[in-house]
Amino acid sequence: IEQEIDNIEIGAKNLLLNSNSSIEQIVQEIGFSNKTHFYKKFKESKTVKGAMTGLRPAVIGLIGAALVSMATTVFFPLGFSLKSLLTWDAAASVIIMGLALYLAIGKKLSPIIIILISAVLGIASGYLQMIFV
Repeated sequence: IEQEIDNIEIGAKNLLLNSNSSIEQIVQEIGFSNKTHFYKKFKESKTVKGAMTGLRPAVIGLIGAALVSMATTVFFPLGFSLKSLLTWDAAASVIIMGLALYLAIGKKLSPIIIILISAVLGIASGYLQMIFV
């Protein structure tokens, strides 16, 4: 059975890469009754599971690297020092970040709304900084 599944995967891959047929036609040609059933079997494939197992850590690492890079730029624009953390911008950034985390995790608010709220707070922070500092 494993060999038959491998042959179906290879056949599907070849047809998807080298054919002008639609996915529906290819799914029927390799013996599945509908696209949904094909996708379910495709997701259960050893090859796909193996690829996802390798991709997940890489994606998490890339997101982590972006987070560290952004945090360094936002919280330490003058380099790593206590002086960098004691600025208006750093305080506003920490407050906005804390609020965004609370809204995302605690209130499960839409990321789009959180981004809009954060933008408005950032603009307000800039105006307040001009008035009070």
